[in-house]
Amino acid sequence: MPQLTEADVTFTVAIEPEDIPIADQFDDPQTVAEITAAHNAGSLPAWCCLVVTATWVDPDGNEHSASDYLGGCSFLEGIREPIKSQIAACVEDHGMKGQALTTLQQDLDAIADRERPIVLRSEGARQARKEDLVDIGRAIGAKVSDGMSLDKLRTLIVAHLNQLNRNGRINPIR
Repeated sequence: MPQLTEADVTFTVAIEPEDIPIADQFDDPQTVAEITAAHNAGSLPAWCCLVVTATWVDPDGNEHSASDYLGGCSFLEGIREPIKSQIAACVEDHGMKGQALTTLQQDLDAIADRERPIVLRSEGARQARKEDLVDIGRAIGAKVSDGMSLDKLRTLIVAHLNQLNRNGRINPIR
């Protein structure tokens, strides 16, 4: 999977309704009253969750995206600067584009890792995907987890099969 940069993706910034009570976030009653009044008047930016989404289209035309969320945001017109500027500053201050990009890269790497064939023997007689190895490991009673690396899975399965063979619980194929 290629290492993506900000130039490789499209970022979108959106605001969504916030469920956290306003009074839970502020100690100042005047601030709570101002935000509540704007929110009750229908201003979504007055009390919202900020969402930054990084989207990348792979060479096959498949779209992949990941988002970063920041809840408990309040953007009020005329308090400091225009709302769009406030939102842009918040995205920058919290590194939301970088976090969305990092999450997207991790998701893409996980997809590539799951789809990468693994050679179980050096002769290359059989190839398996990571899910196959996890299933094999669980079927023979090895303590495997989805988060294990491919090398660790292969090593664990081979060691477990060798132990079963030494204990006479399996017969080698001849």
